[in-house]
Amino acid sequence: MNEMILDMPADEYHSSAGISKHGLDLINRAPALYRHQKLNPVDDPTPAMRFGTLAHLMILEPDKFQDETFLMPACDRRTKEGKEIYASAMRAAAGRMVITPEELEQLKGMQKAICEDKACSNALSNIKHIEASLYWIDQLDDVGCRARLDAIKENGVIVDYKTTDNASPEAFLRTVLNFRYHVQAAFYLDGLKAITGQEGTFVLVAQEKKAPYLCCVYIVGDDLVEKGRQEYRKDLGTYKQCVTQDTWEGISSHPLELHLPRWMNKSEPIEF
Repeated sequence: MNEMILDMPADEYHSSAGISKHGLDLINRAPALYRHQKLNPVDDPTPAMRFGTLAHLMILEPDKFQDETFLMPACDRRTKEGKEIYASAMRAAAGRMVITPEELEQLKGMQKAICEDKACSNALSNIKHIEASLYWIDQLDDVGCRARLDAIKENGVIVDYKTTDNASPEAFLRTVLNFRYHVQAAFYLDGLKAITGQEGTFVLVAQEKKAPYLCCVYIVGDDLVEKGRQEYRKDLGTYKQCVTQDTWEGISSHPLELHLPRWMNKSEPIEF
């Protein structure tokens, strides 16, 4: 069944059935890695994942930020008094995400930079849905898929917010390819089309994590989307085969050869 679910808790979404873009990334690396993480889920997020969640809250859902975070008072945990302050604060947090005063200042700076950038503020305006959960059956491989979209605008444009170390075009393009954001673009666009019938556009709002928190809007071009579509279709086929045969291979079932990359194999003319 193809459907969009609004207001689904994040933990409920992440524990639900269907292959996600993150799952396809693991399949791309090695099916055995996907299988291992499926059977042994990691509850504690990495520092990067934690900060990404905080930034998403501040930028996309500022109304929820105060309710879902707890500001840790300044304390020196090397002292007895500091340890007591910390322990008391952790009890008061009651499950909320604990942030330091420095992190709060950083996040507010990032929010201010987004608001003051015309392109970024426009990209994040007229939002229809935030954190919508999509579920659909891929028609070609008959596989259940799922995705959780940062934002969908009134005109159907999908907007995804990314924190990064370098938001400049050349550097961020490498980030897009390294983290397979183009695969995410194709996967999300195809999912939205399967549910709504709407042809969409995928937009990335990239922002640096250090002051002055430079940010930029990038529209993922058709060529990148098509490359992403080819890659996720291959991964989806591998996933279906693994499920059907209940065989989850590692990196390779046979020895591989390593060679110089093309850019190192080119002969440079000798200058005199």
